[in-house]
Amino acid sequence: MPTLVARNMRRLLLVGLLTLFWIQAVIAQVPRIFDFSPRLGSPGTTVFIIGQNLGEVQDVTFGLGFAQILQRSDGQLTVLVPPDATIGSIGVFSNRGQDISQFNFQVSPRVSRFERILPQPQTPADRFRGIPGNTVMIEGANFIDLSDPNFGVGVSFAGVPGQIQGASDNQILVTVPNGAVSGPLIVTNNAGGWVTSDFFYLQPVITALQPWRVQVGDLLELRGLSLRGTTSVLFGTQ
Repeated sequence: MPTLVARNMRRLLLVGLLTLFWIQAVIAQVPRIFDFSPRLGSPGTTVFIIGQNLGEVQDVTFGLGFAQILQRSDGQLTVLVPPDATIGSIGVFSNRGQDISQFNFQVSPRVSRFERILPQPQTPADRFRGIPGNTVMIEGANFIDLSDPNFGVGVSFAGVPGQIQGASDNQILVTVPNGAVSGPLIVTNNAGGWVTSDFFYLQPVITALQPWRVQVGDLLELRGLSLRGTTSVLFGTQ
């Protein structure tokens, strides 16, 4: 009887050792990220990921976006930052396991929409026009990186910087600055910038006209600021 017990104990010990060796072998093949370069960029940027056991990696993520893998080897991956990348860790995934980078990859901003919110618009067109001092809300992604106190975001109105009232990863509140002119909004951060396809229109200002004297039917040239988007010109009350 003692001999049988001893045999069973040896078998259990052997099974335990084999299981331990198997677990260690699997762990040894889990992908690992040691570093990546560059640390920031826009969609389409080529990024090199240095690590271990990367040859069997099937997916690479930049925040919420899945990257295209250009080249892979055991020690390095070459990937493209995807169009829907968000600020966050880089992740690598294989059948052996997964790993994420220690630091965030910082991505250029992406704007989905904007509108004037203060004072409250009275018509649909008012959402896209205003005067200095008004508040504009911008929505999108990759505006700030909470893990990096040196990561900044800026907004300009056709090149004139606005004052940021507050910013989160997906929303910015900005004050229309003095001197702003009609044109696109330009949102920038450490990684790059985004120029909106839509314009924000400022109240037009006439600075000059030529000639000074005209008759009905004559051609009159007006010069000034924020004249783009003008829909009508009045002469007196006409």
